[in-house]
Amino acid sequence: MSTIAERLARHVVELQYEDIPGMVVEKAKSHLAHHLGAVLIGRQRQNGQNTLRVAELIGGPDGACSVITTARRASVLDSVLLNALLPPNGFEDFVLPQGIHPGVVTHPVGWAFAEHEHRSGRDLLTAVIAGYDVLGRLCDPALSWGRVEPSHFVLEAFGAAATASKLLELSVEETLYAFGHTGLQTGRRVGEIGPHAVLMHPWIARHGATAAVLAKAGVTAPTDVLQGEQGVLNIVFASADTSWIEAELETLGEHFTITDTHPKLPGSPNAVNSAPLGITRRLMQEHALDYARIEQVAVFIPQERQLVEEQRSAMLTAPSSWSSRDVSLHYLVASVIADDWVGAGGLDGQSRTVLRAALDKVHLRYEAGRPIQYARVEITTADAEIYSGENADLESSAPQLDWEEWLTDSGLNVLSDRSLNRLLKLMRHLEDVSTVTDVLACLVCPPSPPRE
Repeated sequence: MSTIAERLARHVVELQYEDIPGMVVEKAKSHLAHHLGAVLIGRQRQNGQNTLRVAELIGGPDGACSVITTARRASVLDSVLLNALLPPNGFEDFVLPQGIHPGVVTHPVGWAFAEHEHRSGRDLLTAVIAGYDVLGRLCDPALSWGRVEPSHFVLEAFGAAATASKLLELSVEETLYAFGHTGLQTGRRVGEIGPHAVLMHPWIARHGATAAVLAKAGVTAPTDVLQGEQGVLNIVFASADTSWIEAELETLGEHFTITDTHPKLPGSPNAVNSAPLGITRRLMQEHALDYARIEQVAVFIPQERQLVEEQRSAMLTAPSSWSSRDVSLHYLVASVIADDWVGAGGLDGQSRTVLRAALDKVHLRYEAGRPIQYARVEITTADAEIYSGENADLESSAPQLDWEEWLTDSGLNVLSDRSLNRLLKLMRHLEDVSTVTDVLACLVCPPSPPRE
């Protein structure tokens, strides 16, 4: 019987563009465009300036690959790192219930290796879709959400390795070696890194890409790194039982993880917070509620989130921990109901006093048997009126973005009209683009100061 790694490797190698339904291709194009929009936004912010400084140190005019938004070039692996550094935190795509962010590790790898290997738009789309599939099958929702350290920080590199392996045209055996190299150096998050979590993804993407390069060069590695007592899955989930993955593997080639993926709601760093925040905003708008009228907000979420959310709520009692406030649902809901009083980002003086009072109005409640994307919000007013809203599934609250509008708005201030219009045209028909170098040529921006 084939191992999990063998079945995933075979899927990566055998997947062909012609086997992918049209709606899956359109979904992949949308997510690639969403990520490029995030890159263009990042170019205008401080992390974009940080990337430029790093590019000056490790890049140059003669590298094989683009450093997106600049005229500089870099090696394929450095290009992965630099392009993954550009998007700001909070613009990733996500998959629920797994809670993973496939795009931030597969897209930089996809663009760099497709350019390096002179691949077409179809090749890029196929490789990215394969990377999503590998990562989606490895992350088990039932075991991930009770953990303070999310499993995706360890497993995301396998998605990056799969995308690179596809574009390098590795064999099944070589792809297994790529997975083996990935497993030998799985990344782990250390401590509470808060806003610096965005720095994890570039290293993870580069790590998975490096694993594929090693395999391409003929460097062998263990082929059984996923299963067994010493396997990555046992290390991540503290269980050697991998029977839960079998049903997911059966759907390879029929169900594509990218169809379950959504762009993250701006301002909500945690993907599962889209639903409760969206419901709270909607109730306040529909019933003309403001901070003064609200007596209490009860937010009902799955019991699997209790451990993490209670730890995050407890952190808010320490002033030094407010830098990590944006990962706490308790804080985010309080900031929504206090928005008119506080203003964007206000944390000092009277603003912090109002926010702390708003925190006292918000109460998280946990219910067993709910899917991870479930949320229900009940707002009680000072005159005892109760307004409630529920979200039983992700589709009813997930942000639906028009990728052309998003990419246009993101590029208006950094790209010339000619480059932006050509970029939009190429992305609309990415499956017909003969070389992705044509797309990347549209993404060279003139120097500009950081804008926050």
